[in-house]
Parts: sequence; C-alpha cells; structure tokens
Amino acid sequence: MMRVLIEKMRSRHERLHTWMRHNRNRETAALFAVAVLFLISLTYSTLIAPPHTFPTQHVITVKSGGTIGSTASLLKENGIIQSATVFKAAALLFGGKVIAGDYYLDTRENVLALAWRMNRGEYGLDTITVRIEEGSTVAEMAQQLQSVLPRFDAERFTQIATQFEGYLYPDTYHFLPSTTADEVVSVLRGTFFARIEDIALRLGASGRSVEDIVIMASILEREAHDFEVKRRIASVLWNRLDIDMALQVDATFRYINGKGTYDITKAELADASSPYNTYQHKGLPPTPIGSPSIESIIAAAEPIESNYLYYLADRNGVTYFSRTFEEHKRKKALYVN
Repeated sequence: MMRVLIEKMRSRHERLHTWMRHNRNRETAALFAVAVLFLISLTYSTLIAPPHTFPTQHVITVKSGGTIGSTASLLKENGIIQSATVFKAAALLFGGKVIAGDYYLDTRENVLALAWRMNRGEYGLDTITVRIEEGSTVAEMAQQLQSVLPRFDAERFTQIATQFEGYLYPDTYHFLPSTTADEVVSVLRGTFFARIEDIALRLGASGRSVEDIVIMASILEREAHDFEVKRRIASVLWNRLDIDMALQVDATFRYINGKGTYDITKAELADASSPYNTYQHKGLPPTPIGSPSIESIIAAAEPIESNYLYYLADRNGVTYFSRTFEEHKRKKALYVN
C-alpha cells in the first residue's frame, strides 16, 4: 500500500516538473520573440524608416557619374534617409547601381524603397497639370505655380517674367515637378508667340502695333467675357484714344490695387500716382495688365465700327453703350444707380 502511494507521489512530481519545464520554455520563447520584435522595430525606426525631416513633394537630383556612396551622402545630407550605410547595402543588394536623374518624392519613403527606385530609374515624375487663367498677372501666376511645382521659385519667376507681362499665354500646361521658373517663362512665352503667329495677318491688317493691341486686349479680358461685347468695348476705347480722351477704365485698378468697379473710392480715382490710373493718365497703360486670351487679342485688333464713346456694365454683367455723355448718364441712372 505504501509502495503504491509513493509511486503516485513520484508520478505527480514528475508531471509537475515536466509542466514547469515546458512553461519555462514557453516563457523563454515568448521573451525571445519580444526581444526580436523590439530589435526589428528599433532597427526599422532608427535605420530604415524615413526620418521626420523627409521632404515630401520634393525633387532630388542624382547627377550623372554619381556613385552609390555619393548618392547615399546626398540623401543623408538632405534629410531623406537616416543611414547612408543601409542605403549603400540595399543598393548593392538590389543590383549595385543608381541611375542618374531627377527623382520626385511625393510621399515619405523608407531607405529600401528609395534604393529600389534608384536602382531602376523609377523617377516618379508624372506631369502636373496647371491651368493659367485668362487675364492672370505675373504675380498671380507666380503664386499659383509656387503652390504646385516643387522646384518653382516664385521670386525668380517674378524677376524674369515681369518684363513679359501680357506675353505669357494663358492656357492649360503639363509640367514636370522638376520644372524651374526659367523653363516656365520660356514655355509660356513660346506659346504666346506661336498663337500670335497664327493671326499675324489679322493683326497686321488692324494698322496698330502688336504692343498696343496686347495692352488693349488685356483690358478687354478684364472688362468682359463675351467676344462680341469685347469688340464693342474695343471700339469705344479706340474711339477715345483717337480723340485724345482718357480711357477711364476700372479694369486697371485690379492691377493697381486688386479692386473691382464697385470697390474703387473717389480718392483712388483721383490719385495720379500710378501710371495705370487711366482716369488720370491719357493713353494706354504702360504695359498689359494681365495675359489676354487669343479671343481678346482678336477683339482688340478687330473692333466693330461704331461712334460709341461710353459704356457701362450693371451688376448682372450686362453692358450698355452710349454715343453721348448725356445718354450715358441716363443709362447709368437707370441700370446702375
């Protein structure tokens, strides 16, 4: 009886010992797994993951003749990777080369993804569509382009483009993210002269200089939307110039201070400090006040024949024309006041 009891106790002890040994093994395995995961996480966050300085919507240029080492240093210096060593190791693993060119960094990428892209020359340079609206000024273009093109320098654009105010054609363009301010100016000017060439004979037949036509067209662009209305307004304004009468157009105030017809004050109308104030200065403004469409350029070159000297637009955009000042005052009282 005693022997049976001893055997049972021994069996229970062995089972307990076995359970404890297995439990210790499971704990050890769990601790090991946690340690491995921690090391993996630490390695990723400190060596592989993109740093907090990673510049999104940015273009980085790998120059021709650059090595894996020089590229790794370039990326590290620009805050794009955390470890130059990891990049070099990954680049060697993926093929042992980097392909020169402009790489667009749209979103944050880890060092392995970058090494893979640069080994295959995957630039990520999809074109960016930009719509330059009719009537846009150089300042407005600079602000718009700065917001969508990573390498665009608005200050540089303004510096070189201001002299071409009115001669940067408004249209829909497709630019690479790496496009510079100088390249944008070249494209917009080239488009302008290509469009002008198509109507060169019509402009020549007008008997007026291209410069005067473009200035007039930039005014028409702000004054009306309909082509025939533009032609009528052009008739009024050319008629005024022909008799040495001030143009007195409100559109130039958008260029002076950004104000529209119903926001201009009497003091501003009387202020002769700006040469673009056509109430105080006779003749055309010194330059265009924006970039006109080809439609406005044609309207300026081919106005209707009339003896109108006055026009006004009501708050609904309907334009009324008059031959005399008395007629103009009556229409103003009827449709505006």
